[in-house]
Amino acid sequence: MAEQTAHIRWVIGSIPITAKNNFSFTGKFFFGIFMEWIEFNGQNIGKYEKFIKDQKYAGIWHQPDWLSFQKASGRITNGFFFGIGDGGNIILSGLILVMKTKIGKYIYIPAGIVSETMDKSVYDFFIANLKKAASKYGAFFTRTDSITPYSEEYEKILSSHKEHIPYFKPPIPQFTNMIDLSPSLEDIMANMKPKGRYNIKLAEKKGVVLKRGGVDDIPAFYRLLKETTQRDGFLPNPESYYKLMLETIKNSTLLLAYHENDLLCANIFTFSGNQGLYYYGASSNVKRNLMAPYLVQWEAIRMAKEHGCKYFDFMGIADPADPNDRLAGVTEFKLKFGGQVVKFRPSYHIIHNRLVYGIYEGLKKVF
Repeated sequence: MAEQTAHIRWVIGSIPITAKNNFSFTGKFFFGIFMEWIEFNGQNIGKYEKFIKDQKYAGIWHQPDWLSFQKASGRITNGFFFGIGDGGNIILSGLILVMKTKIGKYIYIPAGIVSETMDKSVYDFFIANLKKAASKYGAFFTRTDSITPYSEEYEKILSSHKEHIPYFKPPIPQFTNMIDLSPSLEDIMANMKPKGRYNIKLAEKKGVVLKRGGVDDIPAFYRLLKETTQRDGFLPNPESYYKLMLETIKNSTLLLAYHENDLLCANIFTFSGNQGLYYYGASSNVKRNLMAPYLVQWEAIRMAKEHGCKYFDFMGIADPADPNDRLAGVTEFKLKFGGQVVKFRPSYHIIHNRLVYGIYEGLKKVF
């Protein structure tokens, strides 16, 4: 391992002793168990990639391509992958992105931390080092969401930290629909709701044609996306953002559905490690009776299986207990493909400077 600043936590018996030092760390300590905070770089990024590859619930946000994408987009001032080592093994990792607001900086950990084990001592060690990173980069809070399934044990760990505040409108919703890709395509189709199967076959019968697009197709995608955002009441990213996404993230794909000369649907998907993901979608107001979006999703499910993904994630459905959830409109569509409703760990803000955070939240309410 390269020379670096290491934050080590030794456990001798039941007494934790924390130390900080600058030295070349060899990964050997014979007094007991240690935990080490690691910031991965070009020299040791392979160790991070090996850990992530073995994690079922690591997604596109945990891949080096995502960091490259965010740096190229200009949306961050800094970013790096981090990990916690225990006895020479990585047991927890994630991505820190340093973001700017009008009144200061904050940290975003997209899709949360990925961990093989979690108890209060590991989480406390993570928080202690996160606070050091926040101080270094001048961040007044950290925002994090998750794609790891919910557990009461994790919830109890969070409740012990008073600086944690629930966040109810995260970029990654807390509920999603996932399809297990281990069965055959025939069995996946058979496990769909009857209306889902019917709509896929209807689109094929009516002559909807699919195209695997590229960067040159982004203008057409964006025109359709603006039509979608006007209809559904949300704001798109700049056109250049989607172009950069396809250029930067390997195994990102734009699928387009045409009928005659009409573009009916265009979606962006990513395929990374175990996860196939429906990321961005746009659909036309015309010929909606041809059910083109169903055929596009089915092709993406097929592609995810081809890429060796273990599951396909529709990225967000409504909270089953909340009929007024902002995602209620798309949930019925996504559930027609079968699958399993999954609840992730909660999203929250970790407050590092309460005064600045209070001003930030107050300005959000005004503007």
